[in-house]
Amino acid sequence: MPSNRYKMLQALKGETKYGVLWAPRMDIWYYSNLYRNTLPEEFKGLTLKQIIKKLGIIYNKYLPDWAGGYKIEATKDRLLGIYTHKDIPYEIKLDKSIKRKLTENNGLVEVSYITPKGTVKGSFQMNEFLKNSGVTLPPIKEFLIKSAKDYDIVMEIFSSIKVIPKPENYKQLCSEIGDDGYPPIYGHLAASPMQAILRDLIEPTQFFIEYKLNLGRLLELSKILEKFLLDIVNAVTDYYTEPIVVWGGNYDSALTFPPFFRDHILPFLNKVCDIIHAKNGRVIGHCDGENDKLLPLYRESGMDILQSVNVKPMVKNSYREIRNSLRQEQVISGGIPSILLLKSSISDEQFKNFLNELKKSYKKGERLILEVSDNVPPDADMDRLKIIGEFADKL
Repeated sequence: MPSNRYKMLQALKGETKYGVLWAPRMDIWYYSNLYRNTLPEEFKGLTLKQIIKKLGIIYNKYLPDWAGGYKIEATKDRLLGIYTHKDIPYEIKLDKSIKRKLTENNGLVEVSYITPKGTVKGSFQMNEFLKNSGVTLPPIKEFLIKSAKDYDIVMEIFSSIKVIPKPENYKQLCSEIGDDGYPPIYGHLAASPMQAILRDLIEPTQFFIEYKLNLGRLLELSKILEKFLLDIVNAVTDYYTEPIVVWGGNYDSALTFPPFFRDHILPFLNKVCDIIHAKNGRVIGHCDGENDKLLPLYRESGMDILQSVNVKPMVKNSYREIRNSLRQEQVISGGIPSILLLKSSISDEQFKNFLNELKKSYKKGERLILEVSDNVPPDADMDRLKIIGEFADKL
């Protein structure tokens, strides 16, 4: 009998002989219930890996635990879109001329970068609400770029960064998960330099004001970020055979609207895909938002696996509409909206109807990995989780 690791690897490569796999991502559910002391009795005292084994499902480790158990050390460069975590196969090093200063007060972490050209500062949240909800990606409260003078300082920071490959981190991650699942290699959630600015460096409303009035400055910063991101691509491809890499994500038809995606995300994303494909690797995109109107651009992209894909009723498109919009060889990983696991949102009858509709929509042999989009919620009904597993076995 092939292991879950082997079956997941084959599914990511587009192999369908093992049917539709069920691989819900459960880290938010686990951390929230662990912190609130609300784990179901049958799971108390167990690690996440032990719980997953007990449930008989595949360990979904597409993305790291960003905060490393809510440690500030892991998130010290959150404002640069970078994390220091044992699951990430690289780390960054700032030039010795740049100093980082952190202070924490009641769950607000303030970070200053002091450089020869001046100082930029910002903050992110690491508070009780975050821990209660199980979220490990700290939201930014104050972005680094707030005025014209901040551009040069941020460009100096990124120009100085050295990306240090840490292949031993990935080796350790594979060892920890063992045969329970297959972890892809984490690259970066910004698919392109411009998306990196939008995601992590400038508050979104201000970003689009800058985009309208100051595009030249954004493109100048984007050029600096291009080298930084390509250094990461090299770090996650040079040490691996046939690497399967998570690159880019959190797209949305409103925020990364189609013309923006076409002009400022797709060209660099495809450049990255070409580099990874040249190593016989595959690229995973974290497509967890409203994908309506972006689907034709996904089809044009080099993405091999669209991960965390949401469907009706949480977004506009059904599974069938999404499947028909993509290339046949592209793998969909997703298809189960998180609210489907919440009895407060979806009745038993609605739950049953959703599964019946999905069964009618799915065509045997299509490249599908069932997972919850984006994550099993903290108050998920465990019986429904098990029912979906039985459903997947029969698809």
